[in-house]
Amino acid sequence: MSGAWEGARRTVHFDAAAERRVLFAVELLDPLTGGTISAGVRVSVRGLADKPLHNLSGRFVFLEEPGAVPGKVRVEILGAPFEPPEEVDAPTPPLADDPPDVVARKRLLRILLHPSPAYVFPPDATVLRGWVTDGEARLPRVLVRASFTDRVAGHLAASPAMTNAQGDFALPLRLSLRERSRGDRVELQLSFTRGTGTDARSRMSGALTVSETGDVSTGNPPKPVEGFDWRQLDAA
Repeated sequence: MSGAWEGARRTVHFDAAAERRVLFAVELLDPLTGGTISAGVRVSVRGLADKPLHNLSGRFVFLEEPGAVPGKVRVEILGAPFEPPEEVDAPTPPLADDPPDVVARKRLLRILLHPSPAYVFPPDATVLRGWVTDGEARLPRVLVRASFTDRVAGHLAASPAMTNAQGDFALPLRLSLRERSRGDRVELQLSFTRGTGTDARSRMSGALTVSETGDVSTGNPPKPVEGFDWRQLDAA
């Protein structure tokens, strides 16, 4: 195994001997660009003492440790514009008679990260910004999704959003360029999920007026999108 130091991580090339010692790799994905996230994050596995190696694909590679059993995979955010995901189980090791393609799939854990309000969104994304409360208290870690009532307009909900520690969220939408350039009004069905996914609420957003700059507003006359109180949302 050969390598060179890259910042605080070691970027490595694997030889055959090191490849046989690979336990699994973790790949963090940006849902908007599809790219791999490797800066501003830290990945660790409960039950493993060693830090992961960082390969040229941007993945975090964990090697076998004698007598160690991997537990939950933890992703910490250290400046990257994403919300920390929930811990997930380490992959199940491949079987001895698994074909090579199955072995490769079992050794790769992909985790999709949700952009935070600090994320710099691409030019074709319209962003719905707001916050979620429970009465006076801001609610962190609420998953916010959107669907469009007009299914033929060419709009897409680019990615779910997760509220941050202050309860704020930034929900990216990919609106049809035609509607966006004309400043048309679209309607969204917003869903809010907290905890393990069993506690869910929804709300029709009302009509959204879309500007060419990607701003959105509601109402007539338009006003900025405001917060959503969990107690006033509809049971899903």
